[in-house]
Amino acid sequence: MPLGLGPFLDQIVTVLLLIAAAIGGLHLYKKYERPPQPAQVQAAPNSAPVKTASSSAEEILNERYARGGMDRAHYLEMLQNLKAQSSDASKGSGILSAEEIVRERYARGEINGSEFQQTMDDLRNSRQ
Repeated sequence: MPLGLGPFLDQIVTVLLLIAAAIGGLHLYKKYERPPQPAQVQAAPNSAPVKTASSSAEEILNERYARGGMDRAHYLEMLQNLKAQSSDASKGSGILSAEEIVRERYARGEINGSEFQQTMDDLRNSRQ
């Protein structure tokens, strides 16, 4: 479809528009792509003191709420779920327990409430 700029400029403008669209698409893809899940989360040596799972997951949730990532009702519901499923496992160690990882995934919004509840129940049942 000619743009009315002449045969040479029409081709140049069309190529530039296609390049701009490709760059914009790539930017949007990178912006909304989820980061890869770490296989194992460990504290770095000589790092700050290790926080409990409860405080870490709640801090993530607080940051999401403060940034406007969720409304108040959703925040309060998730906070209540985290407090109800608090874990004292592996406090003070450098490696996060499976339950702590699930709590943080829930706080980041990677899993919904029903997936969180089911996974926590499965993990607790596997210990018995």
